[in-house]
Amino acid sequence: MMAASVAVFTAFGWHEVRKSRSGGDPLIMPSLFRKRAFLGGMATGTIYFAAFSGFGLVFNLHLQLGLGFSPLRAAVAGIPLSVGMGVGMGVVQAVMRHGRKVLHAGAVTMTAGVLGLVPALDSQAGFWQLAPALLITGIGAGLIMGPYFDIVLAGVDPHETGSASGTLTTLQQVGGALGTAVLGTVFFSGLSEGPAAISDALWTVAAMIALTFLAGFLLPRHVRQGEPAS
Repeated sequence: MMAASVAVFTAFGWHEVRKSRSGGDPLIMPSLFRKRAFLGGMATGTIYFAAFSGFGLVFNLHLQLGLGFSPLRAAVAGIPLSVGMGVGMGVVQAVMRHGRKVLHAGAVTMTAGVLGLVPALDSQAGFWQLAPALLITGIGAGLIMGPYFDIVLAGVDPHETGSASGTLTTLQQVGGALGTAVLGTVFFSGLSEGPAAISDALWTVAAMIALTFLAGFLLPRHVRQGEPAS
């Protein structure tokens, strides 16, 4: 299926280019792939969504398989993450003018939160032991997600906005599937070693967020202002 996907994607790309050249309305505009901002946005988004989705998977698996939490208790334990994301999204509204600096600050904050969970996730971990690191992780995630689309779309032309935003939204699903596969493999590969499984997975998440930080330098400095991109 992986090999077939390459062939199908190639055929899809050929079809879209052909449709564009003939004056049609392609689903994904080929001109987007000549823009550094869009390519950087694809890389940034794919890595970030992979890290975030994979983190959610391994964190909840560890709570239930490693610490013996019930599904309800595991869900309650994750509340600070959601609260943090809400806080981060709220902060973004006040600092959006700083553009990709906000995204970079989010990457640093989220990395600190994820690494803060490494010592917290021991056999005695409970809601209050996990809450501070989860809150920080959520704030960082909100600071990344909040300005992401507006930053990337600042680097495309107005007539490409619809195609670009649709493609970036699709990347959320691609990143989620990739993160589930990669971090799920890391977690289950180390499961026989006990606590090391979640530590390895969290360090992998931190590394992915660090890559998100680096990929962010490919993005425009400022968010879209509702005017033609230069």
